[in-house]
Amino acid sequence: MAIAATTIFPPEERATDMALPRDREARVPTTTDASKLSFPLQLVIVIVTAFAAMWASTYSLRSDVRDILTRMEAQGKLVELQSRALEERMNAQKDDINEMKRRLELVQLQYQSLRETMIENRPRR
Repeated sequence: MAIAATTIFPPEERATDMALPRDREARVPTTTDASKLSFPLQLVIVIVTAFAAMWASTYSLRSDVRDILTRMEAQGKLVELQSRALEERMNAQKDDINEMKRRLELVQLQYQSLRETMIENRPRR
């Protein structure tokens, strides 16, 4: 255990020294040179593959959302056209009913007129 402590921590940073660092502000922070970093090829491939999979799923999701929105818009237009067609049919039926009422009134008037004419022209006994 003592061997691990000496290999991991420099002598000035032993466990007893780490509990109460005395000159922490005086230490110069160590920096890592990014140009010296190297990654294994397998890690790079895994990262690129994960990124490509996320992009593909996002693209697919966007496409699905676009399809759904297009279908909803088409369905809205269909409902609007159906309601217009229904309204036109209702108006046409109302017009037909009014026409039939006028014809019935005309027939009734003609019948009444014919009846009155028959009563007036009836031979008297």
